[in-house]
Order: sequence, then structure tokens, then C-alpha cells
Amino acid sequence: MNKKPVECNQCGGKHFALGLCMKHYKQQYARGAVHKTAMTRWWKNNPEKQKMYNVKRKYGLDPYDYINMDFNQMGQCANEACSNPLAVVDHCHRTGVVRGLLCRQCNTSIGQVGDCVDKLLGLVAYLTK
Repeated sequence: MNKKPVECNQCGGKHFALGLCMKHYKQQYARGAVHKTAMTRWWKNNPEKQKMYNVKRKYGLDPYDYINMDFNQMGQCANEACSNPLAVVDHCHRTGVVRGLLCRQCNTSIGQVGDCVDKLLGLVAYLTK
């Protein structure tokens, strides 16, 4: 987004982005397939903003808090026995409280046992037989 206002391509009015003032933007982009195409293009061109938007929307986690958690975990899964990167947000499904960042595999494993510690301990006992 431009920091300085510029003139609309059609009427000369002031705007901050896309070459159109708000009136002409709404006429051209705010409806139908053109708007959907523009939004799809924006999301594809801004994957980090999309990720931060989704983290805030789903978990109520500010981007600063997410980045701080990722930094504290050095970009690695919070499971100390795992060294996979590419962390996803892990949260308690009952309370909604964010517990940390896990790799997708560890997060899915916890979800498969329904966040039940007894089931996980049972699986550990089974694997160590």
C-alpha cells in the first residue's frame, strides 16, 4: 500500500492504493468475480500476512506473541524428542488455551488421541514393550 495519496485513474480523487478512489474501487472490485480474483491474488502474494491473520482469527494470538513463541522455540517443534521445523499452533480443544508450537505431525498425533494423557502413556508403554 502506498504511503502517499495519489490521484484516482478515473476521477482524480485522492486514494492510497490500486490506482482508484474508494468510489471507483467499490464499483470495479467490491462485487463478484473481479473482487474474488483480486482477493485471491492478494492472499497468494502475502502468505505471511495470511498466516498471521488466521492465527489471530483462530486462536486469538497476536502476531507478536506468535513470533515470540517461534523465536523462543528456535523455529523447532516444542516436543523435545522431535526436531522437525514448520511449527503450527497447538491448543487445548476444551479450553482454547494455546500451549505452544508443534510440527504438524506431533500436533496431529495429539489430536488423534483427543488430548488424553492416559492414552499417550498407554501408547508409550505399548511401544516400549
